[in-house]
Amino acid sequence: MLASELPVEVASAYGIDRRPDRVVVNVSVLRRQQGALPLPVEANVEGTWRTLVGERQPLAFRAVLEAKTISYIAEAPARDHEPTTFEMRAEPPRGAAIVVRITREFDTRSR
Repeated sequence: MLASELPVEVASAYGIDRRPDRVVVNVSVLRRQQGALPLPVEANVEGTWRTLVGERQPLAFRAVLEAKTISYIAEAPARDHEPTTFEMRAEPPRGAAIVVRITREFDTRSR
């Protein structure tokens, strides 16, 4: 999501600058439990973002702990209407690595 779409109090709490030319990537790793809701777990999370023309940079994920949950956030530049691919890898302590690739376009000028 665009950083400018975050509520002010959320952006402030996590030190995120609410700019329309920045995106926030949020990753949660959940472990399935028999007969119960999935449980958020710690994981080693890393990733990169790249543009259609091949510009590529690493994503610097940091852990966000709240109550009994954990997630990982990173920020990246957003280019107006330019497809951006996010490639992320999460590896929980007792589980196989999970690899995800998502391509999105952002409308940074109308915000």
